[in-house]
Amino acid sequence: MIESFKIGDNVRVDYMSSRSNNIVSRTGRIIQEPSDNKSVIFVSTGDNQLTGIHSGKVFSVTIDTDKHKVLNNTFVGKLESIAKF
Repeated sequence: MIESFKIGDNVRVDYMSSRSNNIVSRTGRIIQEPSDNKSVIFVSTGDNQLTGIHSGKVFSVTIDTDKHKVLNNTFVGKLESIAKF
C-alpha cells in the first residue's frame, strides 16, 4: 500500500486516534518514501510538523528545521488509510 507513493505526492493520512478513538485525517506532501534502507514514510503536515508512518502505526513528529533535530515523536494511532489527492 505505501510502496506506491513517491516524494512530492500530496496525500491524506487517516488514522484511528489512540487518544479520542476517532478517525483523524492529516494532509500533506510526502518528503520521504520507503526504500530498501528506509521503512518509514514521512509526510510534511506543517512548518515544523511531520506525520510518520511505520508498520501501520502513525506518529506525530515535531522538528527543529534550523538545527535539523527531532524535538518530539509521539504515537498517535493506527493507520486506517493513505491516499493521494
